[in-house]
Amino acid sequence: MKKLILPMFCLLMAVCLSGCGLMEDAFKAGLFFGIIVIAIIAALIWLLRMSVKLLVKKGILQID
Repeated sequence: MKKLILPMFCLLMAVCLSGCGLMEDAFKAGLFFGIIVIAIIAALIWLLRMSVKLLVKKGILQID
C-alpha cells in the first residue's frame, strides 16, 4: 500500500491542477511527456536488471 500512496497522490494532484483553461494544454503535454520519459527510464532499468541477471547466471559477472 505504501508504494501506491505517492502515485495516487500525484495522479490526484494532476487531475486537480488540470482545470485551469489557460494552462490545460501545456499541463497535459507535460504530463504525457513525463509519462513517456518514465516509461523509457523504467524500460532501461528493466533491461539492465535482466542483463545483469543473465551475466551472473552465465558466470561472467560475480556479485557478492
